[in-house]
Amino acid sequence: MGKKSNKLLTEGVIISFILLIIGFFLSAVWFPIQDIDRMSSSELLALQKEMALNYPFGIVMRDMGIILFFICTVLIIAKRRKKN
Repeated sequence: MGKKSNKLLTEGVIISFILLIIGFFLSAVWFPIQDIDRMSSSELLALQKEMALNYPFGIVMRDMGIILFFICTVLIIAKRRKKN
């Protein structure tokens, strides 16, 4: 059972990285914006939501990837400490 759980945890870390990358690509704006330093933060957020491929879904995927990464990492560390 130990090797199976290790495999699951490492797969969880890999899946979390995939979620992070896909979430970034979905929420990023992929064309240059002129005078970005003159925009307020609310204008910039509205522009991102309008011009990104799928901004809300990308943010959710990115957040899920971060949470999954931390959960898997903590479980891996706890399991290795328990082993020693």
